[in-house]
Amino acid sequence: MKRPSIESQLFEALDFAAHKHRRQRRKDVEASPYINHPIALARTLAVEGRIVDTRTLIAAVLHDTVEVPTPPSRRSARCSVPRSPTSCAR
Repeated sequence: MKRPSIESQLFEALDFAAHKHRRQRRKDVEASPYINHPIALARTLAVEGRIVDTRTLIAAVLHDTVEVPTPPSRRSARCSVPRSPTSCAR
């Protein structure tokens, strides 16, 4: 079986993070969706920090998903983002 491209892994990570943060809001005045934070972090690293390593950007997108608990019955055995501690915790 062919391994997914690193770009598709980034989109998988974004989807995973959006799912994990779907019920969370930021504590700002607008109560903006929490997912905006990890997306903004990845963008800042890529644009301002000139980070081109996609695995680093994946880590930025996933960095707060470790803190969002998932009941064991909801976890998937499928891991699509290699070396990611949260890729199986969906």
